[in-house]
Amino acid sequence: GGQHSGEYWYVKVIGAKIAASGAISDSATGRAILCEATGNSSTYGIAVSQVHWCIARDNTLISGGHGFRSGWFASFCIAYNNGTTVDGFGTSTINSHCIAYGNGRHGFNIVNNSPTQINCIAEANLAYGWSGGTGINSVLIRCADYNNTSGRKNVATGSIAEIGSITASGGSFFTNAAIADFTLN
Repeated sequence: GGQHSGEYWYVKVIGAKIAASGAISDSATGRAILCEATGNSSTYGIAVSQVHWCIARDNTLISGGHGFRSGWFASFCIAYNNGTTVDGFGTSTINSHCIAYGNGRHGFNIVNNSPTQINCIAEANLAYGWSGGTGINSVLIRCADYNNTSGRKNVATGSIAEIGSITASGGSFFTNAAIADFTLN
C-alpha cells in the first residue's frame, strides 16, 4: 500500500494487510484518482481526503472498517462486496454520485456531523443504506436506495434529512451488479 500526502493516480492495491490504516492512505491531504483497492485486510480500502472515480471492492478489512474513508470529498466512486463487518463509505463531508452495493454493513456510515450526500445510491447492503452515530446530522439530496437489509436509513441514532428521496420499487437500479455492471437499469 501507500501512505503519503501527495496524489495517487491509477494505483491498484491488492492484498495489503496494514492494520489501522488504508491500502491507500493519508486522510489529511492525500488524493486518489482512478484508483482501486481490492482483496485488502487493512482497516480501510482507500482513506484519503479526496477520492474521485475510485473503486473499493472485495476487501475483507478489519471489523468496523470502510471501503472508502474520505475526509473531504468523494465523487463517482463505487464500494461493493466489501466484508461482513465493513461499510462501503465512512464519510465525514460530501459524497457525490457514489454507489454502495452489497457491503457487509452500512452502505454509507456517516462519521462526522453535517455531511451531505448528493445523487448517491445504496443498494443490497447488509445493514442500512445510510447510518449515523449519536448526534450526527446529515442531508441526503436526490439519493436512492433499494433492498438494504435494515432499510434506507438509521434515524434512531442521528438526524438524516432528505430532499427528493428515491426508492426503487421494480428491482435493482443496475443492469447487472452481480458482474460489476453498474450502468443504470
